[in-house]
Amino acid sequence: MKHNLSKTSIILSLAALVLIVSAGTGFCAADAVQQTGQALPQNSITFHAAVIKFLKAMGGVALSSFIIYAGLTIYNKYFVKPPLDGNSEEDVLKTPHSTDEALTFFIKKNKIK
Repeated sequence: MKHNLSKTSIILSLAALVLIVSAGTGFCAADAVQQTGQALPQNSITFHAAVIKFLKAMGGVALSSFIIYAGLTIYNKYFVKPPLDGNSEEDVLKTPHSTDEALTFFIKKNKIK
């Protein structure tokens, strides 16, 4: 019980420390707000520029997805060996209707001779 209490108190004190340290970043001085407002014009980013940036980002996502797909396809083709147990998906997904079929499937699946 004492061990759990000390862990709990350490976790709570770390959470309080993070809260106290990060609270100052949320409050800005009036000077910083005015300087930020002066640095950027009111309409610096237009809708067209935002759409272009979004399309570039989505193009990068599509390109990286294709590269990952092609890489995994090549990896599976050359480096992954096919299963040698001889069971096809039809055998695996087929429900046995009798005890003999169930025993035959069990023997084939577990390679019992």
